[in-house]
This record gives sequence, structure tokens and C-alpha cells, in this order.
Amino acid sequence: GSRSAERREKSSEEKVEEKARDNDGNSSEDERRQERARRKEAAKRKAERLEKKEKEKEKALARQKEKQKQKELAKEKARREKERRKQKEKAKAKQREKQKALAEKKIKEKERQKEKAKKLKEKEKEKQKEKEKQKEKARKQKEKEQLLKSKTKNRQKEADEEKQKEADKKAETAAAILAKVLKRRAE
Repeated sequence: GSRSAERREKSSEEKVEEKARDNDGNSSEDERRQERARRKEAAKRKAERLEKKEKEKEKALARQKEKQKQKELAKEKARREKERRKQKEKAKAKQREKQKALAEKKIKEKERQKEKAKKLKEKEKEKQKEKEKQKEKARKQKEKEQLLKSKTKNRQKEADEEKQKEADKKAETAAAILAKVLKRRAE
């Protein structure tokens, strides 16, 4: 709308100028003054219109800038939120890993303790076996000794008996000889 108004004003101004040119010769000073005043007024109005337009433009630009700023802020906020979520997820994952590692460690420790206990038990068994072996050895040794002793005793007994028999025989012989001698003497 304002453009067509400008055009209209321009054409009317031109008309006025033409008229002024036509009437130049016989136009009075008063008319010229009025003309100048009219021109001044028109220029003022034009300047005002331009200024208003400029101000509107600036306002629109400022609005645009504000909009952009808000958009950027929202973007930044979203980015920060995303980053925060990412970090949270990372921390959670780390925690999960930690727990898993801890659980695995516990299991391993349990296994180790089990193995240790098993080995200890086996050692005890071995010790017991060795003890039994030693006991058995000692028993056999004792038996052997006992047998040897009894054998020796028996031999001794037999030897003593032999000696006794020998002595008895000798005594018998001596008695028989003595009896014979006595008998002969008696005869």
C-alpha cells in the first residue's frame, strides 16, 4: 500500500513542479513559498515513513534473532541432557562391570578355598595312611621279635632238656656202675 502512495505522491509532486514551471513567469513569491513548504512536508512524511519501515525491519530482525537464540538455547539444553544421559548410562555400565568382576572374584575365591580344603583333606588322608603303615610295620616288627624270642626260648628249653637228659643218663650210668660194683663186692 505504501508503495502506491509513494507513487501517487511523486506524480502529484511532478504535476506541481510542471505547473510551477508553466507558471514560472507569472507565479507570485507567495505561491513559491507555499510550494516549498509543501515539498518540505512531503519530504518529511517520506522520511517518517522510511524511518517507520526501518524500525519495523529492526523489530522483525530482533524478533528473528531472539527466536534463533531460543532455538540455540533449546538445542544446547537438549545436547547437555543427551550428554548427561550418556554419562549416566556410562556410569551405570561401569557399576555393572564392577559388580560382575566382584562376583567373579568371589566365585574364584570360593573355588580356591574349596581346592585348598580338598588338598588339605588329601594331605590328612596321606598322613593317616602313613601312620597306619608305620603302625603295621611296628606290629610286624614286634611279632617278628616275639617269634624270635619264643624260638630262642624254645631252643634254650630244648637245649636245657638235652642237658638234663644227658645229666640223667650220666647219673643213671654212674648208678648202674655203682650197683654193679657193689654187687660184685657183695659176691
